[in-house]
Amino acid sequence: MRFFAPSYRRLMTLTGALLVGVAAATVFAAPASAHPSSLDATPRCDQETQKWVITWTLRNEFTKSAVVSDVAFKPNGSSVSGDIANGKTLAAKGSAGDSLTGTEVVSGSATGASLTLTLTFSDKVSYPKSTDITFSGTCVAPTPSPSPSAPPPSPSRSASVPALPTTGSSGGTYALGALVLVGAGTGLFLFARRRRMKFVA
Repeated sequence: MRFFAPSYRRLMTLTGALLVGVAAATVFAAPASAHPSSLDATPRCDQETQKWVITWTLRNEFTKSAVVSDVAFKPNGSSVSGDIANGKTLAAKGSAGDSLTGTEVVSGSATGASLTLTLTFSDKVSYPKSTDITFSGTCVAPTPSPSPSAPPPSPSRSASVPALPTTGSSGGTYALGALVLVGAGTGLFLFARRRRMKFVA
C-alpha cells in the first residue's frame, strides 16, 4: 500500500487558508466583546409619594463614543426624566459625558422595572443593552407609631368640709354661766316661796 504525502506547496496552501479563517473569525467575533458598557439601577422607596424611584446609570467602558436608541422603560406609564433618551451620545471612556443617568418613577405596588436600549458606536457596531430589577415588597408610607398615653389626670381637690365649732374653753365658760343662772333662779324661787308662806300665816 502506498501513502501519498502532500506536497510542500499544498501544505503551505492549507496552512495559509487555516490562518486566514482564524483571523476572519477573530475579526468578526471581536466587536461583540470589545465594546464594554454597563447599565446599573439603584431603586429606593419614596415614602412621601409612596412610589418607587429608580436611578439608572449607563457607563461607557469603550474608547469610542456611542449613540443611544431604542430606549424603553418598563412598566409602561412610568414617569421618566434624565439623559438616557433616544439620540443622546455616550462619550468615549475617560471623556466628559462617558456616563448618562436617568430617573424612573413607578407605582409603589409595582413588582419590578426594566430598561432596554441600543448603543451604536462610532465604528458602526451596535448591540442591545438591558437590565431588569425586582422590588422587595411594596412602597407604602410607614405605619405611625402609637402616641404615648396621656399622663393620668391629677386628682381634683375635694371641697373642704367646714370645721365643727370649737368646744374648748369657751364652751366651758358658757356652761358655767348657765349653771350659775340656774342656781340663782332656783335660790330666788325658794326665797320667794318662803316669804309667801310667812305672809299667809
